[in-house]
This record gives sequence, C-alpha cells and structure tokens, in this order.
Amino acid sequence: MTPGRGSHAPSDALFGALLFVIALVPRVYVAVFWTGEPVWDGHYYDFGARRIAQGSGYSDDLTLGGHLVWHPWAHYPVGYSAFLAVFYRVFGDGRAVAAVANALVGAALAVTTWALARHALSPLRSRWRRSVRPDC
Repeated sequence: MTPGRGSHAPSDALFGALLFVIALVPRVYVAVFWTGEPVWDGHYYDFGARRIAQGSGYSDDLTLGGHLVWHPWAHYPVGYSAFLAVFYRVFGDGRAVAAVANALVGAALAVTTWALARHALSPLRSRWRRSVRPDC
C-alpha cells in the first residue's frame, strides 16, 4: 500500500496534536480575554446550563401563591445547555468556561476535518489547503 490513502503514518498523530494546539491557542485567547456576559440566546443557554449543572434539571423557578416552585422549562433546545452543564459541573460556571468549551470543540473540529480529508486526499493535500485554486 502506498503511503497515501488508507495508511496512517506515525507522524499523523503528531500532526493531529500539533493541529489541535495551533487551532486551540487563538480560540482560548479569545475565550479568556474577550468573553463577556452572555447576551441574547446565549443568556438562556447559560441559564439552562447552570440549572442543569446544579441538579435542578432544565427548569426555572416560578412564584405561585407566594411560594417558589420548580417549573420545567422548554424555551430553548436542551442539547447545548446540557453540553455546557458538563463543563460547568466540572469547572464551575465562571465567565469563560463556556467560551473555553466552545474553543475545545472548534479545535477538535479542525482535527476532525483533517482526519476526514486524509482519507480522500493525498497526505500533503490533507495537511495543506491552497487558498487559491491553481487553475485560476
């Protein structure tokens, strides 16, 4: 078998790790230094994630007859809030936790895209995408 499609050289693991780090560093920088209070939809996803992380489920509290009661919540899809809740549960619900979780997913996506490309392209082409088509 030629060292192109289908084979995985030992340097693939090193390249994948390096790609992850290169993709992660700027994302984490932005996550840590540019993150602010969640706004718009982000506010509600954050709210849902905090409730799930504290064990209250996808809910909010409602005041009925002067008493605070648990109320199931259905304003937004639960998937993203549940994803964030895992990170909130482990690392706390600090300001940058959601942004760092998103940075990790973004960096993993870069590696996943390369891993898929190496099955369809030559090793060199899977690692390097020209910004301009050669026939242009």
